[in-house]
Amino acid sequence: MNVGRASEARTKPSKILERDYDRVSRIRMRIGVMRLKRSVATFATLGLFHYT
Repeated sequence: MNVGRASEARTKPSKILERDYDRVSRIRMRIGVMRLKRSVATFATLGLFHYT
């Protein structure tokens, strides 16, 4: 698998880079959304506990 990817990268590096960048950005976006949801949930629970 690695050898195939290496030969591919030699023939057309821009395509590989684009694909990897898309994958990385998607993963980063997913992680960011998960973190945002978690922080919102923690803030909501903290607020509920604080006000009740």
